[in-house]
Amino acid sequence: MKARLEFDLDDFDDKIAHERCIKSLDMALVIWDLTHNAHRGLTNGFDEDDSYHRGVDAVFSKLEELLNEYNVNIDKLIV
Repeated sequence: MKARLEFDLDDFDDKIAHERCIKSLDMALVIWDLTHNAHRGLTNGFDEDDSYHRGVDAVFSKLEELLNEYNVNIDKLIV
């Protein structure tokens, strides 16, 4: 099976769609790094009862909620 995408790079909307396609792996890698590594890096040295730690937990909980809402399984995109 093959798929071919064509873009008219003189058309503004096509140019944006093309940019989204060519940067999709980079976006997936950023999201993967956020979901797998950033939490640990941001909470190292903080007690779990600390309000900072709870705030970071809340942000990452919301990120997970959004990924689920949009049905984005980041592990399937990074193989």
